[in-house]
Amino acid sequence: MAASPEAVARAIAPAGLGPQKAPRIIEVLRRIAADPRAKGRPDLGFLAGMADAEAVEYLTDLPGVGPKTAACVLLFALGRPVFPVDTHIHRIAIRLGLVPAKLDAAKTQKAFDEVMQETANAADVKAAPLGAEACHELHINLITHGREVCQARRPDCARCALTDLCPAASEPRRADESE
Repeated sequence: MAASPEAVARAIAPAGLGPQKAPRIIEVLRRIAADPRAKGRPDLGFLAGMADAEAVEYLTDLPGVGPKTAACVLLFALGRPVFPVDTHIHRIAIRLGLVPAKLDAAKTQKAFDEVMQETANAADVKAAPLGAEACHELHINLITHGREVCQARRPDCARCALTDLCPAASEPRRADESE
């Protein structure tokens, strides 16, 4: 919170966009510390007492915090069964036909949230809804799959374990995707 934007930018350089993110991070820490529930510290522990929707609303009111980051906080820090949607998961969801191609990542996040909520509330669910551990594992596995197999420009459908489920696997490749 007291560090200079340059020092924060250097610390987060491997994540990219350090000069853009650093001032936001400092401002977010200051806003959290200023919240009476945080007792002067940049501590989000008070979110544990909030419902998911309330926590997401609080987080997305912070500068630079969108639906994905809010979902990451709920999943990774609070152990809530939510499913963050990053660019890789968004691409895979479109290719698998889980969401329409016109949906952006934020709307895909909302669609996944609705499915998770419906599953958790359904009385006739045969299997228990995904818990936080399963959400975490699936999230990490899909990101890895998107980085290593289902890449944006050159998906490696021959290596894909989801080919039988994937409508995009049978689509002809565009010229810029061919090898």
